[in-house]
Amino acid sequence: MKILYLMKEKYDDDFLKSFKYIIDAQIAEGIEVLTINLYDGENIDYTSLTDKIFSYDRVVCV
Repeated sequence: MKILYLMKEKYDDDFLKSFKYIIDAQIAEGIEVLTINLYDGENIDYTSLTDKIFSYDRVVCV
């Protein structure tokens, strides 16, 4: 399984610590995880992002 996380804003350290715990648990189960920060809009290749959205099993926007 492949999960794509789209981060729509910059979060505080407490949230990121919890989020990293969830991602580490998913990776330990053999799930492929990719996180993309959308709040840094200048460096996003939207063509590549669109391809990834359709190629991952789950897309989660947080």
